[in-house]
Amino acid sequence: MHSTRPLPLMSLWTLLLLCILLPLNAQISAGGLPYSRQRPDLPGPPVLTVDIPAGFLSTETEAEEGKGDLPYRIADILPVSIDFSQEAERLSLHGTTLLRLTLRAPTARGLILYYDAFRIPAGGRLFLYTPDGGSLRGAFTERNNANGGAFATALTPGDAIVLEYEHPGGLLPDLHINEIGLAWRDRLFPWQGPEGFGSSQWCEVNVNCPEGANWQDEKRGIAHIQVKSGGGSYLCSGSLVNNTAYDLTPYFLTADHCGQDASPTELEQWVFFFNWEATGCNDPAQDPPHDEMVGCTRVASSGGSGGSISGSDFFLVLLDESVPPQYNPYFNGWTRENLSSSAGVCIHHPAGDIKKISTYNTPTYTSQWGGTPGTHWGVRWAATVTNQGVTEGGSSGSPLFDEDGLIMGVLSGGDASCSAQNEPDLYGKFSYAWSTGTTPDRRLADWLDPLGAGSIKVSGTYGNTVFVVADFEADTTVIPVNSRLDFHDRSFGGPNAWAWTFEGGEPSSSEAQNPSGILFERTGSFTVSLTASNGETQDENIKLAYIKVLPTVHFDREANALYINFGKRDIDGLEMELYNVLGQAVPFSLAPGWDQGVYRIRAGGDVSGVYLLAVRTESFEESLKLFFVKP
Repeated sequence: MHSTRPLPLMSLWTLLLLCILLPLNAQISAGGLPYSRQRPDLPGPPVLTVDIPAGFLSTETEAEEGKGDLPYRIADILPVSIDFSQEAERLSLHGTTLLRLTLRAPTARGLILYYDAFRIPAGGRLFLYTPDGGSLRGAFTERNNANGGAFATALTPGDAIVLEYEHPGGLLPDLHINEIGLAWRDRLFPWQGPEGFGSSQWCEVNVNCPEGANWQDEKRGIAHIQVKSGGGSYLCSGSLVNNTAYDLTPYFLTADHCGQDASPTELEQWVFFFNWEATGCNDPAQDPPHDEMVGCTRVASSGGSGGSISGSDFFLVLLDESVPPQYNPYFNGWTRENLSSSAGVCIHHPAGDIKKISTYNTPTYTSQWGGTPGTHWGVRWAATVTNQGVTEGGSSGSPLFDEDGLIMGVLSGGDASCSAQNEPDLYGKFSYAWSTGTTPDRRLADWLDPLGAGSIKVSGTYGNTVFVVADFEADTTVIPVNSRLDFHDRSFGGPNAWAWTFEGGEPSSSEAQNPSGILFERTGSFTVSLTASNGETQDENIKLAYIKVLPTVHFDREANALYINFGKRDIDGLEMELYNVLGQAVPFSLAPGWDQGVYRIRAGGDVSGVYLLAVRTESFEESLKLFFVKP
């Protein structure tokens, strides 16, 4: 095959205690968070409102669905002229220059910013985030400075976005926004509606479900694309492709109808999302992380225009830079044989959702799109152990793999959907795209066979080195003291050795792939690290203050006292304060309890109601919300 491998219920008379996390000091991870996160006392940045002309935005019923001659449209583009350095609020804070500005476009469901000037001086950092801090992009630095100035930042949900720039020496950026993509599809933001996480239909299958077990290499070449073409914003899918030189040239293959009307400037504003997927089979509760690249140039295409599909509907671009090795990219192989395949998959991003996989187990058949015979493969999707995945708008350009894991076609469209799972989809043939065109810009051969080797098939590759990317997760990250946790390896790159460290845990280290039963007997915030290796490369992932261990509370009815247990640790500098719902201090007595790390709290009188217990030590600071309820 082609694979790589409960807090107790208590009373005072009857006490119900609920612990709520109220962090008193924000921890800033190096290089990863905006400066303003250190200064919650700062007022909000000024708001610049963008006027949207009446009737400008499209609607769901007017829009193309993206499985046919037109890609999946998500946003209408509004011309603007915004000089960030001139419009932003400027602050000087302890030697750091801070610029902040909120852009608001009422009624938009999401925003894409397009720039005709994007230059950040050395040492500067730019972040973009929603006003509630829920969606953060950046930091963008001098490494992101755009060739020729054209640049784009990816879609963020909501009608407002904050731009925040910082520089330790006061140098200002040259950032000019000349267009804003105004998203209008409700389906892109289902967490604000009834559908739950993910914008694709109910029958789609996540790539890390059992159906994807044998496709763990191939999936790493697949990307979701935020396309700009012909003055609109669209979503498509596609894949990195290998060539006969195996030199990791960053060629990327998608559908011609995705980019046929894109100008060179618009191509520089395409955004590619790699590794955007669920870690397991179930949809995650939150948007998973991903890796981004911006910008490309067209090298060859089938030559359609104005929404018409020509030939086999291929579109080959060259990314503006090499794919960073830490993305662990896989350059998918291909076959130019015009032979049917008996089984295989499509890996894609339907409706702009995380990565999915659809499976076929009946032979593909020759078909066509339009009047030219023999240009496409027809395929019908199969029911599998998880569901019966299909394709949707946003899947356009995704590759069809044969039984050997080689690309044999590129999705143009079709009739399959979750309500019509047995209808066919059509993929432009790789074999037709190979040499049918009469000039290099109308065929694949000149680019994917630079050696002139005449190869019929080329396998996929990671390159000469397979890079490990260490990652992990715990069952949960907030636990009561004296609890045990299981940890799970989520690394890429085929690791075969693991070295874990657990600050505050017992045991404090492990070489198991998925350590279980790690005991935390002390309160506090503890760091966990994992070093994963595959015999060739290794990577370390350190998650600072990853596990938060909270004290437990126990009420002794006979003693009419509340006991707080910090676990096995000496408590230095312990301070506690008890406040009622009006913010008034409530007197209480504090004394050592029956064991190390245990303290007794006794308050007199009728104390039923809601209270806040502030706890401070030299190494721990937390607030606990208490509910005292009469029986």
